[in-house]
Amino acid sequence: MLLLFIPQPSLEGARYGLALWMDSVVPTLLPFMILSGVLMKGGLIKSLMRFFTPAGRLLFGIDSYGTYSLLAGFFCGYPMGAKTIADLRRQDLMGHAQAAYLLNFCNNVSPAFVITFLVLQNIKAPQLMGPVLVIIFGAPVLYGMVSGAKYRPLMKKEVKTVKEKASPVRIDFGLIDACILDSVITVTKLGAYIIMFSIIARLIRELPFLSGIWAASIAGVTEVTTGIQAVSEAFAGNALCIPALAAVTSFGGLSALAQTESMLNGTDLKILPYLVSKIIISALAFTLALIFVHG
Repeated sequence: MLLLFIPQPSLEGARYGLALWMDSVVPTLLPFMILSGVLMKGGLIKSLMRFFTPAGRLLFGIDSYGTYSLLAGFFCGYPMGAKTIADLRRQDLMGHAQAAYLLNFCNNVSPAFVITFLVLQNIKAPQLMGPVLVIIFGAPVLYGMVSGAKYRPLMKKEVKTVKEKASPVRIDFGLIDACILDSVITVTKLGAYIIMFSIIARLIRELPFLSGIWAASIAGVTEVTTGIQAVSEAFAGNALCIPALAAVTSFGGLSALAQTESMLNGTDLKILPYLVSKIIISALAFTLALIFVHG
């Protein structure tokens, strides 16, 4: 009904989502998806992660595949953490316990997104770049270290089985072609989700019975980029602005949740524990930001 009666905001939301997909998602995620697929299916991850795995094992009790997933999830943005974990799980290169554990905290916005879009374009305070990065990425790291106590015993039991199933090194044009096709399909699906939730978030801001702060908060829960813009405008000059932005950014929005659910299709990984973990991480980021603001 809203699409029929107020088409202009819908059009604006669609244009925004399409521009976001074309300008940011395709050029950044598509090449990495293709490369990541080649590395995984070509059996190169163990060699690539040789120098990083000891740190991953020490901090989180994870193996080379887990370390690769962690790096993808923290540096490449939504939903690369979930896609990497799901792909490794489908190939039986990662045990269920390790995959479920990592999924809970290794699917985040990228540092580039935090620096450019959050800090420079919306907070507009370059001097806060360091603290904001620590808050946004410190929250999932803390959560991962604490929640690891539950999963470490289970992961230790999986290590031998997974090692025996490590994929052999193999790269050919057939493999590359399959990785390209899979990546194009995936990035197209992501575009559809981004456009759909961008429209919803834009329509929410037009609802007359919602105040600016409430509309911004709901938009923030719906889609992260539109939500960050709405929250930064609605909370401008408010002491809760940075904590609210930290919470919205850490949660990632229902759009990222839908993208993650799409990545998990065909695996035994569940979306509900992931959702609960994102809510906890979002609350933790809000608390850390609140301490920073009032510290």
